[in-house]
Amino acid sequence: MSKLLIGDLVWIPANTVIKYLDGTLYTMGRTKQPTTGVVFGRQSESQCIEHVHILRFEERISVKATDVRKL
Repeated sequence: MSKLLIGDLVWIPANTVIKYLDGTLYTMGRTKQPTTGVVFGRQSESQCIEHVHILRFEERISVKATDVRKL
């Protein structure tokens, strides 16, 4: 899989664990339907786990980079 860059359009499959980014509160959830979004940031928790920040339907979410696919 190629590296995801800021501005890339991505596909988020159904039943993917997501973290909502609402200021300082973090809420976990799962997607019920496949959706698309635009990458606006990245964050590495360790050397092997990387999260991407995605703008989806006017909400900011964080998803593992391995769970999304570049369109």
